[in-house]
Amino acid sequence: MHPVIMFGAILCSPWPKMHLVSNSFMQTAASSRTSAAGLDQSQNIMSKVIVVGAGLYGLIVAKTYLQVSGAYDDEISDNPEKPCLDDLPYPFATSKDEVLEGTKTHLLIIDGACGLGGTWNHDRLYPNLLSQNSYGMYEYSDLPMTSAVGHDEDGPNGQFIAGWKINRYLHAWSEKWDLTKHMRFNWRVASISRLANKEWKLEIDIVSPSPGRRVTVLCDKLVLAAGLTPEPNMPDIAGLDWTANSTPHNVHAKDVGKYCRDHLGYHPVPDRLSEKKGEIIEVETRNKQQPLRSVAIYGANKFSFDFVHLFASLH
Repeated sequence: MHPVIMFGAILCSPWPKMHLVSNSFMQTAASSRTSAAGLDQSQNIMSKVIVVGAGLYGLIVAKTYLQVSGAYDDEISDNPEKPCLDDLPYPFATSKDEVLEGTKTHLLIIDGACGLGGTWNHDRLYPNLLSQNSYGMYEYSDLPMTSAVGHDEDGPNGQFIAGWKINRYLHAWSEKWDLTKHMRFNWRVASISRLANKEWKLEIDIVSPSPGRRVTVLCDKLVLAAGLTPEPNMPDIAGLDWTANSTPHNVHAKDVGKYCRDHLGYHPVPDRLSEKKGEIIEVETRNKQQPLRSVAIYGANKFSFDFVHLFASLH
């Protein structure tokens, strides 16, 4: 059994509408639950689990582990606990060589972004962003997307799902399973190492709200669910400045959504009031004094086609 799991190998289907997890992961979690119940104290209790990544796969593996380890045996509170984004839970700063009180399973979900969602994180949304999946094909099996965020098949987006709806859906699903209290955002993994006692040691840079702070985190099981391309691949072009305040602005694809909001006034997520009135407006332009006069797009993948349409049709 490998203690580090690339979660792309855990799901048995590319569709997230699955809750099937690798046998080794399920068996490990189940044995942890058995030990905690006092039925087999000879087993090593896997009490500290860290999931790196709060996207589709990170969320489902976190929920699955809590479920099979007995964390949901009691009813989930109607008022889920809010996470303290700068707080390091005590067990994760303590080696397993030190005695922990009880046998409770401890879970920590960390993500370098400002919120959950992975590809569908709020900062990565841009106007008219759609999934290439239809309703019913891009959801978890225990919560239909239409019941969580509604259905606009007859709207301007047709059968495809708006990016902001996927973001809102993942928030609703995380609240259903009380996962938000386990999450820490703006936590970026700087290094990972294996200790002599078989624990994993992670050095974490906290970007916000305490920039410049580094913490050390220890765990028994480490799940990597950061996706295949968590770090942007910046092309090396002479004279091109990739810093945030470069002029002209040079932006990687994953930062286009944030750039549109910060510099062009685009807002791809409708406010609750307009949504209730049935007047869903996904794009609003506030900064008309500094229009874009020209845009160069480097690359020819699906994002590139999106951006050609985005900048040609909206600005």
